[in-house]
Amino acid sequence: MRLPRPFGSSPVALRAMGKSIIRDAWMTPGLLTSCRTGYSMFRKCHYLSKDHVDYLKYIQFRNILNTLKKVAKESYYRNLLETHKNDIRKTWKIMNSIIGRTKNKSSLSSTFIVNDKEETNTSIIANSFCEYFTGIGKKYADQIPPSQNGLNHYMKSDRNISLMFLGSCDPVEIDKIIQSCNAKKSTGQDGISMLLVKAISKEISVPLAKVIHFH
Repeated sequence: MRLPRPFGSSPVALRAMGKSIIRDAWMTPGLLTSCRTGYSMFRKCHYLSKDHVDYLKYIQFRNILNTLKKVAKESYYRNLLETHKNDIRKTWKIMNSIIGRTKNKSSLSSTFIVNDKEETNTSIIANSFCEYFTGIGKKYADQIPPSQNGLNHYMKSDRNISLMFLGSCDPVEIDKIIQSCNAKKSTGQDGISMLLVKAISKEISVPLAKVIHFH
């Protein structure tokens, strides 16, 4: 069973430089025209030597264009943040769009290649993934040649492996571990936040140490 892959994808995807120009909100008509001009220049000189006059012209044009694009992008988002500076939700939405963090993280294809056939049935696709990942471990384990040595060969030690010893635990160590945690307000199933635990770490470290020693 091979791993299903999204329809239209390939193991190696090659994309020509500048062939697909993405229209961002900050891209002006002039910048789009310059992008097309830059791509046209690239097509004519990408096979030339790096010291050729046409290639050097393209590099100069590209550097200027990248600078202008950077300035346009910074100016656009600066004005946008200034416009919505009193709206915290809009501000965070803009910030998340800048860093590429969006709520909708689903970018899965609706069509997958399963056994060399296009498949849109979600149950078949899910079962194919399940079958692949449940069998991949055994598949590679079967390819490992059997060892000529027994288990004890790799456990050469004079210590009694039937015994286990745990070091002592004191309140200072517990308090140190608690203080190293992040002080978050979110709570778990017990309804207790780490912020509260850190605030009372001195008071609870002693009984916690006794509970640990008791077990």
